[in-house]
Amino acid sequence: MRQSLQITWRSRNETQILLLLCPMFFSSMNPIKHFGLPLMAASVVVGGFMMEAPAQALELVNKYSVTTAYKDQYYGGGAGHTIYGLDAGSLNERSSITTSSEDLFWEEYDDGTVHFYGTVYDKKQVNGGNASPFGWEVDVHLVKRDGAGTGGPKKELNRNNPYGSGVVDPSTWSFYDFSDNVASTLTGFGGEIDNLVLTIDDLTGGKYPVQVGIGANGKNSNLGMSTWFKAYDENGNLYENHADFNVDLTPVPTPAAGLAWLFTGGAAIARKRKQERDNES
Repeated sequence: MRQSLQITWRSRNETQILLLLCPMFFSSMNPIKHFGLPLMAASVVVGGFMMEAPAQALELVNKYSVTTAYKDQYYGGGAGHTIYGLDAGSLNERSSITTSSEDLFWEEYDDGTVHFYGTVYDKKQVNGGNASPFGWEVDVHLVKRDGAGTGGPKKELNRNNPYGSGVVDPSTWSFYDFSDNVASTLTGFGGEIDNLVLTIDDLTGGKYPVQVGIGANGKNSNLGMSTWFKAYDENGNLYENHADFNVDLTPVPTPAAGLAWLFTGGAAIARKRKQERDNES
């Protein structure tokens, strides 16, 4: 009687592969090493007997393009920025923006974690057309929490009563802590900050955690995110004791959700964001 071995695994990007291997083939090779793929969840069937390893794959629930949060009629003072409070080399330019919606992303997974990653460029360098701008590579890891912290939610919109009028409802916001298991970093490029690696963490000790929702970016009434953070260099020395993220979040449709995204106005939102960025430039 011929036996077979069936292995199924899923990588983080949800690719599924099925291998049907005879015992002779399996004994002559290591399928994980041979195919160069991470084994996340496996089911093995040999001669009618099944052995199943616990599933560990993370499912991507939502993905957003991250762009600068520019002020609207509900906020007075200051121009928009993605990161505020980190000097970018000798320019001492403390406001930074992304150059396009392709540069920075926010991914939410089914276990409550978030990966916030991409590139942020120095505003003065980008507007000046410098081919090698200063900036930061963002790699932030967050974990969803219950509640807004001891001081939150942080309500920074200060004009035209967005909270009392119902335009912004902080009770609908979500909140996150910086992960204790995976370090969050900013890696500099260009000039004096080239290859500088900073580890960042919550500035407030949980009083004001990362907040996400309509108006949560503290600059406008769009869907967005904001938080305060501190940064340490590779020797553990304090590099910056008060910096900010203030960003808009625009949904990025998956193939299955693309049509629904169009019908719910996602494309119109994206056009509005692009027009606002063009008007500011």
